[in-house]
Parts: sequence; structure tokens; C-alpha cells
Amino acid sequence: MRKKLLILFCFSFCVSIVEAQSIEAQDSTMREVVYPSDSLTEQASPLLLTADTSTALQTIPLTSSIEQPVDTAVAEVPESNPIKLSGFFAPATLMIYGLTIQGHNGLYPSYNVHRDMQHMFPDFHTPVDDYVQFIPAVAAYATGFFPGAKPRHSNGRRLWMFVQAQLLTSVAVAALKYYSHEQRPNGSDYLSFPSGHTAQAFMGAALFDMEYPEQMKGIKIGLYTLAGLTGMLAMMNDRHWANDVLFGAGVGMLSVRLLYLTEERFKKKQNRR
Repeated sequence: MRKKLLILFCFSFCVSIVEAQSIEAQDSTMREVVYPSDSLTEQASPLLLTADTSTALQTIPLTSSIEQPVDTAVAEVPESNPIKLSGFFAPATLMIYGLTIQGHNGLYPSYNVHRDMQHMFPDFHTPVDDYVQFIPAVAAYATGFFPGAKPRHSNGRRLWMFVQAQLLTSVAVAALKYYSHEQRPNGSDYLSFPSGHTAQAFMGAALFDMEYPEQMKGIKIGLYTLAGLTGMLAMMNDRHWANDVLFGAGVGMLSVRLLYLTEERFKKKQNRR
């Protein structure tokens, strides 16, 4: 039983590392703008003959013809850290795997995880996950004020992105809870699927990840680990099944990535006008 729980935890931790480093692999190469070489200005201009034969031939440069660039390639400078579709792999994997282990189905089903959790941690209860879930989101915004930090957005815009991500995640979780009507392991209500605490925690970690694509890799891994801990505590508190936690983690990350991808596409359309 302990080996199975260890495998589940290691799986969640490895997924968090992959997600924290997914932006790092994005191509940040910039297009170069080619300017006309100096040799173009040295080209001989047409010769104008003077009427006085006693004077020598004079070459008068025609500046108007040189001022126009020749063979210049004008190109828009692309986003330095574009949002790639490969970043959606981790949340999609978590959500699909969460759906496959509902009840007694799939590899290491949710019921088996719950049984082993209750055997290893009987009568366990802690309110820590009620507070830990907000740490990644707070870090995603507060670190923008640190010296040397280079977030993707300004402080005001970053706050607005956080509000949008919070609304999108909360609405998605509430709708899924209402329509799934899944009973919690402890039988307290029918709002088990998906885990709102886990979705909140992974939403904050994904926000930090997207705001700092090339900075603070260690903090990213730490925040994803805290998000994973939130999900583990939700199961240990007997409030969520394993499939609730996995799917909730995917919802939180997916909401953020969809938001940033939509913003990037909107900016591109605005620039083309």
C-alpha cells in the first residue's frame, strides 16, 4: 500500500516538474531586420555635364535616390516567450487520467487510493490545505515587486490576469461540481468533483509559471509541490477522491494557459490592424 501511495505522489511531483520547465524549452529566438549596407551609398550617381567645357565633369549625388532602402526585409518582432500548445500536455494528462480512475476503474482506482489513505492516516484532519492553496497565487503577484524580477506583465495588468484566472477557474469548478453531483468520501455533501482547493493551488502555480518563463525555476517547482501537497491533504482529510484532485489540478492549469493563449492571440490580431 505504501508503495502505491509513493508511486502516486511521485507521479504528481514529476508532472509538476515537467510543467515548471515546459516554458523553458520554448523558442525565444528573434527575427533580425536587415538594413541596407553602406555600399549602397557609395554607388555612383548619374553624371551631369555642365555647360562650361572648361570645367571638369562633376558627379552630383542624388540623395533622394539613396534615402530609399533597397532590399530591406521588414518583419514584426515576435513574442519573446510565445505560448506553445505543448504546454497544454500536462493539464490534459492530469484530467484524462483523473477521469479514467473514477470509482473502481483504471490503474489504481480512486476507491483503492481512499482505502489505503484511511488505513495509513486514520482520523486524520488538518486545516492546512485551506491556507496553502493560496500561497502560489500570492507568490505569482507579490514577486513582481522584488528587485530584479521580470514578470511578463506590469503590476496592474498582472493583477487583472489573476482576477480573470480566478473567475475562470471558480466558474469551471462550480459548474463541474453542480453537474457531476459526486458524493465526498466522508459523505458530507455531493460537491466532491473536482477539488476546488487543488484547482486553486495549481492555478496559482501556473500563473507564476507563465509570468516568469525564464526566471526562478526552483521557486516554480516549489510552488507546484505545494499545490500537489494541497491535493494530498484534501485526500488525507477524507474530503476528496484521487480523481477529484487530479482533475482539479488540470482545471487550474488549463484555465491559466487558455487565458494567456487567448491574450496572445488577441494582441496579434490587434497588431495586424
